[in-house]
Amino acid sequence: MNKGNSSIPDWDNCDNWTEYDWENALKYSDDLASQYFHMLERYSDLPYAEDLIAKKLNAKNKVRCDDVFGDYEWYIDSKDQDEFDDDLVDVDIELGESQPGDSLFYETSPMYQKASQITLGWCNVLSSVLSPNDRFWGLNVLFYMGRMLSFISLSVSDGTYENINGNLIFTKRALSLVNKILGKLNKMEKKCSRYTTVFKIVQEHLLECHDLLIDYLMECKKRQNNRKKR
Repeated sequence: MNKGNSSIPDWDNCDNWTEYDWENALKYSDDLASQYFHMLERYSDLPYAEDLIAKKLNAKNKVRCDDVFGDYEWYIDSKDQDEFDDDLVDVDIELGESQPGDSLFYETSPMYQKASQITLGWCNVLSSVLSPNDRFWGLNVLFYMGRMLSFISLSVSDGTYENINGNLIFTKRALSLVNKILGKLNKMEKKCSRYTTVFKIVQEHLLECHDLLIDYLMECKKRQNNRKKR
């Protein structure tokens, strides 16, 4: 961790982190994300909301203002389809010829592909299935899906397993998010039964992603144990 400010992880030295160090760093990340989302809910209707939130986080010594928001463009092409599966069929992921060691190797991972499909499909559920009153809730779910996807990409990374502790902790976090999303869907389904059909399809795909993550976690543990025996 950063000795100058113990609350901020020293990401530059993460190659030497234990699982405990990774867990502390991700707790910091979770806290930052939670504070951001609460502020977004409170200030989203104000002009320059992102600048205001960034300054408030900076005032709490959580992160520099210029680190909070990047110059990213998000484009979602909603085809206004009724069923989640239809959206998945239309998702085209090009595998290419990526090999371990390539920076985008994680894109070839079946669990990353599954998580990508789920997230893209949920964008259409958010825009065309959820009622206006439920869309902020749906945005929360999308936020968790985005973090799930991020943790999977960080876990697989370039496929070399150079930092097995990182591989393990990111996979555990992705699994935790899958369970959290399933819980949110179950709770909303009980509240509004008209979502049952679509949500059950989403839940099925999430469970498939969960199984893929479990298999990958077991593979990481096996690699970790083999290294300890050397």
